[in-house]
Amino acid sequence: MNTISRPRARQLRRLGVATTAVLVLAACGSDDSDAGSGVDGDNDAMVDMDDMPEETADMADDAMDDEMSDMDDDAMADDAMGDMDMMDMNMGDPNATPAAEVEGAALASGEFALLDTRPQGYDDLAGTAVIARHDAGTTVTTEITGLLPNVEYISHVHELPCSDENGGDHFQFVEGDVEVPPNEIHLAFTSDNDGNGFMTAENDAVAGETAVSFVVHPREFIDNKIACVDFVADDDDAVAEAIANGPAFDPALLEGHEGMDMGDMDMDDSMDEMDEMDDESMDEMDEMDDESMDEMDEMDDGDMEMQEDDDS
Repeated sequence: MNTISRPRARQLRRLGVATTAVLVLAACGSDDSDAGSGVDGDNDAMVDMDDMPEETADMADDAMDDEMSDMDDDAMADDAMGDMDMMDMNMGDPNATPAAEVEGAALASGEFALLDTRPQGYDDLAGTAVIARHDAGTTVTTEITGLLPNVEYISHVHELPCSDENGGDHFQFVEGDVEVPPNEIHLAFTSDNDGNGFMTAENDAVAGETAVSFVVHPREFIDNKIACVDFVADDDDAVAEAIANGPAFDPALLEGHEGMDMGDMDMDDSMDEMDEMDDESMDEMDEMDDESMDEMDEMDDGDMEMQEDDDS
């Protein structure tokens, strides 16, 4: 009866983990040269499953299958969570068609007026915001000068005129506790070296009649509104028609977003959470690794005892 020594069993376990890592890397898009390299070293490091006792080989296969299955389940869960978190959370695309250029759209626009809540350094700010309502939804574009250079900004469509509470609260398609896109229209951007900012955001629904103003804030000091635009329609009847006949908001888009606000979209916090998830995944892999090694050792001991019985 063939047996596997304990060092060889440990070698098999390590080979299984290495092979699993190679498969995962290949699935994640590594090139053929990387995937083809496999495990470095001479052929002695490779374990022939035919040389293993049937029970040991089956257990080794099961252990590796279980680890791969667990990894696949975790990856699918992570992908699903990522899809849910990012679904339709359009914070802007500088390459999108600007609102003023959307064909057949009903336009409203205005120039920024400074607000008394602005931080220091923005007295020279100027610019415009345009909202376009059309048969594919809503497009909003802002273009600003006089910003601080290389600073992150966030801007939103608001529900009150600039003269009323500096624009009031954010416009929402469905009033409630979902304070992120797609339920709101947000434009996030970073100013360039000269203090200029530009961004366009799109939404698949037509914004209603309470989408009347637009406010820009520094991302770091979001409570300090810098400036506000009152949207003035080019054609009131065209805007009313677009609202009446354009695509309505689908409340199903809010599923999984309940209670979310800007704090949930903070990129630094998201990166910290990803790091924590990676650490937890590594710990889980280490635990599975140790459990697999223990199982292999137990099988190895059993095989050695059976060999001794046969010899006797």
